[in-house]
Amino acid sequence: MSPATEYLRRVAACDALVTHWDGRPFAWGQADCTILAAVAVWFVTGREVMKDWPAYSDQAGALKALKAQGFESLPKAVDAFTAGRWPAGGMALPGDVLALPSQHRRLPTLGAALTDGRAIWSLDGRFVVGTLPATEPRLMAWRVV
Repeated sequence: MSPATEYLRRVAACDALVTHWDGRPFAWGQADCTILAAVAVWFVTGREVMKDWPAYSDQAGALKALKAQGFESLPKAVDAFTAGRWPAGGMALPGDVLALPSQHRRLPTLGAALTDGRAIWSLDGRFVVGTLPATEPRLMAWRVV
């Protein structure tokens, strides 16, 4: 597939992601940032990376689900279903996964890069699309392929 065709396919996947997630309320185990990242991977690659995860309904359950899958942290789980980390200040492709600071103890907020410097992530209890403020530190980023 040509780079231009691949880019357009990623943009279409992100358009679908925004349609399904923009404005959606945050709900542990149903519409949380880990599931958003997994859906981004699914829409971009066709791989369902969380299909075997146990159900959870709160932060403690999310941490238990991570451990049940053999991961010591959320970033380690994302490492497993992406092509690996890259510098957070680097150029994100549509559909790449981003980690941002969060109000949840021990868990970053995951988001997905879109086009034109925009992203989708959880903010104040719902998923939003916007341009991340230049002052917002990016903790990590992962390439989705």
